Amino acid sequence: MASRLARITVGGVPRVVDLLSGAPAAGPAPAPARVWHYEALAVGADPVPNPWSEFHGLRTDQREILDVSSQGLGFARALRFNVQPGDTGWGGTSGTLRSEVRASIAQSGSVTVGSEQWWAWPTFFPADFNWDENNQFLIFTQWRHGGAGSGNPNVGLWSDVNENLMLWVRGGSGGAVSGDAQYEKTYNLGPIVKGAWSRFMVHQVWSDDPATGLVEVYRNGVLLHSAADANLYTGDTIYIKQGIYSAAGTQRQHFITHGPLRWGSTRDAVENLPPFV
Repeated sequence: MASRLARITVGGVPRVVDLLSGAPAAGPAPAPARVWHYEALAVGADPVPNPWSEFHGLRTDQREILDVSSQGLGFARALRFNVQPGDTGWGGTSGTLRSEVRASIAQSGSVTVGSEQWWAWPTFFPADFNWDENNQFLIFTQWRHGGAGSGNPNVGLWSDVNENLMLWVRGGSGGAVSGDAQYEKTYNLGPIVKGAWSRFMVHQVWSDDPATGLVEVYRNGVLLHSAADANLYTGDTIYIKQGIYSAAGTQRQHFITHGPLRWGSTRDAVENLPPFV
């Protein structure tokens, strides 16, 4: 008897379906390659070294585990970050404020040219979020090059002074110092959602060639951006950081909260993570 199952592609996502019913075939759900979550941590606990490798910031109270179990989000714990004027000097740096966690290169997938990844996580900007430094940045999620040097992030999601959701994409040669990327693009994805959780999903095909690289950004299931761009520095890889990384001229304290982060090789592996609670 001929098989009634077939593999098709829907919206760029491979699926196995039953040819008679059209329903997805029964089978194990795809799993993320890695998940960073806070469910096992008590309120106020330190998220370093588990689940994150490092924390970059000056004050221990710049990161805080929150209880969000009453919000019906599917997870009970989230990680809130904050920066304020004067939070400069971490690691000998100047001119920027930091409250970030980072993963290792291996945890981030050890990507090379041609690697495909889907990333997903929820972020909460408070209703009074107000980035107040003109022509400067507040980054809340970034994929940075793995090599030596202090160059700009390959891919970064950030706020401008009008609280627009902005996207940087860089790649090709360079990466050692700020501003040396061979290819660099900046995109405005529209207003940041304040006072409610946003479920972000980012699809990346990593490449140092704009003809073969890809970056797509979704929010709450809606595609905000899709473009072919170089998003990898030549001969390099990436690691991910989350939290707040901003210019230092702000006159305010800023808070941003992130929920569980995961990455996988397909959209199905990350889009609908089973609830933790």
